[in-house]
Amino acid sequence: MPASILPLLGTALRRSEEYTCDRYGAACCDTEDDIKAAIAAMAAGDSRWNEINLDAYLNQVSDTNGFWMSFNELTADYPWLTKRMAAAIAAKKGEQAKPPRRHTFAWILSAFIPRLGAGAGAGSLLITIAIIGILASVALPAYKDYIEKAQYTSSYNTAKGIEEKVNDYVANTNQWPESMQSLGYENLTTTDELSGYEISIFSDGMIGVNVGTDSAGEEQYIVLQPEVLEEGLSWRCFGENIAEKNLPADCQ
Repeated sequence: MPASILPLLGTALRRSEEYTCDRYGAACCDTEDDIKAAIAAMAAGDSRWNEINLDAYLNQVSDTNGFWMSFNELTADYPWLTKRMAAAIAAKKGEQAKPPRRHTFAWILSAFIPRLGAGAGAGSLLITIAIIGILASVALPAYKDYIEKAQYTSSYNTAKGIEEKVNDYVANTNQWPESMQSLGYENLTTTDELSGYEISIFSDGMIGVNVGTDSAGEEQYIVLQPEVLEEGLSWRCFGENIAEKNLPADCQ
């Protein structure tokens, strides 16, 4: 009784009961073909069972180790019928069936799915959807921030290469470059290959990476700004209308 209401244990108990019933059925069958016919009838019905490709059907056991199939089985009262057929045939031979291991994350998530008892599958499903929704609400923004930071870092590294060219240009001409063309680029701006962000030269040698617009429609930039010192140029990096957490470490 206690196990029947617990996550993982309750459903495992019910699946074990099904396997036990199959063992009784296998003991009553004269041949393996009888076992296959009986479980095929449960899978396809009493009029189509003999049309099943049984070899292909049994081979589907190897597909039950994916996340969704593992999760479905771990939270359900019934094993996959392909596994039941394989287990019953193995029992008839006096052997132990060896199905593939279930997905690790499916075990973890299934441990948080309440066992609401027989006939409460809809409630369990709603709770499952709620849990997945909560996980997604946390994971998706974090993933978005990760992607943005990776793109910003790529553009920043490209801008650092342009920074070196500005250093050389100023040292050789004693003046600021007017555009990317002054540094030898074909166009007035250049684009970082990975992120697709546009990089430009502004007044006083300032390098700006245009990374789009924020929710208020304000343009967002990663800015590398030079300062003239006796020993040469000193650069600082900062963001304009960008969340600091998403900026490369040198710009925070």
